[in-house]
Amino acid sequence: IDMYEKYGYYLDAVKAIGLAGIEGLAKIKAIMEELRSNAPTEVGGYKVLSVRDYSKDTITDVATGEVTPTGLPSSNVLYYDMEDGAWLCVRPSGTEPKVKFYYGVKGTSLDDAKEKSEALIQYIVDENKKLIGIITNRDIKFEQDMSKKIEEAMTKDNLVTAKEGVNLEEAQQILK
Repeated sequence: IDMYEKYGYYLDAVKAIGLAGIEGLAKIKAIMEELRSNAPTEVGGYKVLSVRDYSKDTITDVATGEVTPTGLPSSNVLYYDMEDGAWLCVRPSGTEPKVKFYYGVKGTSLDDAKEKSEALIQYIVDENKKLIGIITNRDIKFEQDMSKKIEEAMTKDNLVTAKEGVNLEEAQQILK
């Protein structure tokens, strides 16, 4: 107990969000691309201190913008070092259509660490619901009720993607 009182109560966990089928793989790719191109500066109330992008072999100090190499092999993994000993690691599953969120927090007691852990994963799940779907101008153009929440209008299920340059006739064939 003395060690916990001196160094803190650390709690690590993992949350996997499953996204079925080819559409799920496309959504996972979109989530990783969004997190990679628009790295958060805050996650669940924790300020992000640095961002490690293992696919680019970079560690970026958020405050200074300084970039250093990770020195590790390339992998589709993003890792966020956050204040107060908290951290978040995001990667797609290698065997299933899931995106995995590994995370850790530090509390002043076991109960405090549990509360912080639950709050962080709830924030992560809520934030990623925003990334799991697509809304287009066409969705908005044909929507009658403009007060409708975006998640009610966005395309979330049966999302089909195609390579760039596909014409409408080819797209129709893909949809069949």
